[in-house]
Amino acid sequence: MVLLLTTTLLTCGCIDIEKPSEFYQMPFGAQITFSSGDMFIDIDELKEQLQVIEETGADVIRIDIDYEAWMTNDVDNINRHNELIDQIRNDGKKLMLADRGAASFTQNKVTWEYFKQQHLKHTRIFMETYKPDYYVVVKEPTWYMDIDPMISTNTTPMMWYELALEACDIVKGINPETKTAVAVYPSGRLAEGFFELAADISNLDIMGVDCYDTNDLQITTDDLIPLVPDDKEIWMLESWNGGGGS
Repeated sequence: MVLLLTTTLLTCGCIDIEKPSEFYQMPFGAQITFSSGDMFIDIDELKEQLQVIEETGADVIRIDIDYEAWMTNDVDNINRHNELIDQIRNDGKKLMLADRGAASFTQNKVTWEYFKQQHLKHTRIFMETYKPDYYVVVKEPTWYMDIDPMISTNTTPMMWYELALEACDIVKGINPETKTAVAVYPSGRLAEGFFELAADISNLDIMGVDCYDTNDLQITTDDLIPLVPDDKEIWMLESWNGGGGS
């Protein structure tokens, strides 16, 4: 789920969250269940998923894009991406791509230097090929490190900042109209430290948070939103569709 948030959040349950001074329609989007490395879904099924998503009125369709097909020159898989993205565009929807790393990195973790090299290489490939409306250059530092580990050594907020800085420059150099984004899961020093540093990236448009329960919303409100400067938008870039904590 992709939700655009104002700089204040609605009151939710017993959480102490400031009520906005005015209400207005909120654009939203959805992530299509689709990746290129560890899962192969037939294009016809993907188009059926897309149709269902579009019937909800979603404005933005997000694909977390995996390097694997391009690293292995899997032509069929690349063509499947092309066909789905063409359909999204033909349907008049906005395209969001989010970096997903490579599925093979989860099986054999790689060094930071190699990960960064491949990340920037594929940022350029995807931008030159698709020129999306939105590009999440870092989806969650903790995701690459802990949730679906890909990197063999510890990383710091500054390392992710430097990667995001270079990736945003690549995106804007290819298509200045693409809005760049980063996202964090609101937990731990790596996330908050990176989020704070990312506020200084001039070519970054959107600072995103991935909230899955009320505690995440509270941390976002108390600790993360105050870090967002006036020249950046704040988005909820991921949320859960059920089963989240209370």
